[in-house]
Amino acid sequence: MANLDTRIALQRSRFTLIQEATDLDDVNAARSNRQLVNARLDMLEQNWNKFQEEHENLCLSVSEGLSDNSYMRERVYERCQAFYVYARATLHTQLEEFDTTDRHSRSTLSEQGASASLMPRSALPRIKLPIFFGDYPSWRPFYDLFASLIRDNPALTNVERMHYLKTCVTGEAARLVGNLSISGDNFAIAWNLLVSKYENKRFLIAAQLDRITNLKPLKTKNAQGLRTLLTTISEATAALRVLGCAVDSWDLLLLHHIVKLLDSESREAWEVKLGLSTTYPTFTQFEEFLIGRTRAMENLGLTTPQETPAVASSGKYCTKVAAHVAASASNSNLPACPLCGSSHHLARCERYQSKTANQRRDIVIKHRRCFNCLAPHPAKKCNSVKRCLKCGKKHHTSIHEIYRESSATHSPGTPAKKFANQSEEKSDPPAPVV
Repeated sequence: MANLDTRIALQRSRFTLIQEATDLDDVNAARSNRQLVNARLDMLEQNWNKFQEEHENLCLSVSEGLSDNSYMRERVYERCQAFYVYARATLHTQLEEFDTTDRHSRSTLSEQGASASLMPRSALPRIKLPIFFGDYPSWRPFYDLFASLIRDNPALTNVERMHYLKTCVTGEAARLVGNLSISGDNFAIAWNLLVSKYENKRFLIAAQLDRITNLKPLKTKNAQGLRTLLTTISEATAALRVLGCAVDSWDLLLLHHIVKLLDSESREAWEVKLGLSTTYPTFTQFEEFLIGRTRAMENLGLTTPQETPAVASSGKYCTKVAAHVAASASNSNLPACPLCGSSHHLARCERYQSKTANQRRDIVIKHRRCFNCLAPHPAKKCNSVKRCLKCGKKHHTSIHEIYRESSATHSPGTPAKKFANQSEEKSDPPAPVV
């Protein structure tokens, strides 16, 4: 019976991954990144194949107790199949949009070029181009779109191409071509400078390998950390596979590296699972272990609140019911959302997303959140390497408009980020009583 429960728990974990296949952190970024969509599609197919295969094995090998199990009563297979069909259709639609956009852009620009005498060229093209910040992982998506819409557009002059190029690069990429003026002769020079620096398969591969090797070890047992670890590894290996790397033969090295990143309890659980086996495990086995453990930890985090003794102001003991978030805090490093109390990041909260930029700023200040990652610590203590997706500066994308307005309205001598310091001027909240 225990073996059946374990197998069904793995099935439910795969169901969750399939259900979340289209739940991207940044939908706009995904729609402009063909490699990311392909990687998500590969992961979806792998999870569905494993789910389908295990479902057939359960039906063929398990007869006693299966029909009465909630797995069958809740029609998990049928529901998972519906989510798989929806996710697969959604991801394929996004891939088709890339091709449709390319064809439509070429056709439209060609027609407009033929009728240039009737339509001013300055109106072309009316397509929002991607911004390239100078990071290797986003180079290929930028290259494909810019080359298709601008570089290979016969209706544009090199002067116009140079203008579009300089407006589409920022950060290190902008500094690379910053000394070149906007002229027809300089476009080829600027484009070749970018290509020679970033169209480097060795560096593109290294960027994905860095995502793997730069993962930080988990200090405590928490479901979110394990899920992030698994997602990062899966996405990086999928991108490396697209770049032609023989990822499937890296099981030994990958597994050896990732196991060292686990917290002590998870690592012990992995060794217990291996038991007396003398055969080196595969990455697939380790992946299934992480999925099952993450699922189990998430389920434990949903237990009912426990009554805990607390000291009243008079010094006598009284009983109070601990909040749901406090009950699950020991199992997860993911703090409770300050707006709705659910166990998710503030940026994922629907209430937070529905607010204006000014209201979001006020929420961050009120709840003493970091302006860079929205975590419950001062911005000056933030160790996150993530930056704003729109400008690359050290603040969260959700409050980018505030920084943009502040930069536009303040003089050089005025502290444009004054409001960001308001949360740091307040004293840190007291440590929770355990």
